[in-house]
Amino acid sequence: MENNQNPQMNHPTPPPYQGPMKTCKHCNANIPQSEKKCQYCGHGQGGIIKWVIIGFFAICIIGAAASGEDDNKNKEKNTSKTENSEKLNNESQENSKTEDIKTEKPSKEKKEEDNIFHKGEILETKKVKLSYLSCGDYFDNNMYIEAGEGNKLIYFEFEFENIGNTDISAGYFDFDCYADGYDAQNKMSTADNAMKSITTLSPGRKMSGIVVFEVPQGASKIEVEYETSYWTQDKAIFIFE
Repeated sequence: MENNQNPQMNHPTPPPYQGPMKTCKHCNANIPQSEKKCQYCGHGQGGIIKWVIIGFFAICIIGAAASGEDDNKNKEKNTSKTENSEKLNNESQENSKTEDIKTEKPSKEKKEEDNIFHKGEILETKKVKLSYLSCGDYFDNNMYIEAGEGNKLIYFEFEFENIGNTDISAGYFDFDCYADGYDAQNKMSTADNAMKSITTLSPGRKMSGIVVFEVPQGASKIEVEYETSYWTQDKAIFIFE
């Protein structure tokens, strides 16, 4: 009967070897410790280190793949957050613009109303406080201040105050009068309590006086204009009552 338990009986006897021996993993033959291939069955004797190395590289590859997926997910999240942030910012800007448009219209209408002044009211800018004190028909015995035929003299009384930080120029020539839309002639020169034609006011200083104009006796709408801004040419309008 053939004995399979002793594979050395089926193979030629190897040359004598005096060093450490090991058992073949495939045929159980005794072979030198340093041999990588069995001298009897011919199978390789690779150890566990090879599989450890292979397993290590496999783990590294799997870890790198997982890390790449996490990075992609993080990038997608960051991109989504950025897009949402930009969307909210754009919506906020659009809402802000809408609010500005909504507030601009009533503000403009208010400005148009605010440029009309009646007796006793005060105009105030960044530099000037202009008080509309009184108005009425003007009478004078001076022959040089007489109205022409069909006309009459009227006056407006104002007070200037410099409320800014620098000197300002103010005076009679700051005013223009219109009667029913037509330019009215001024008769300022020697009227009693007449305002100076032009003067310089230091910060905190005041000046008052009347400005006199000649208008048609039947004029129904008499207005005096005062320019509040040289750059925008905005006007304040004082109504004769």
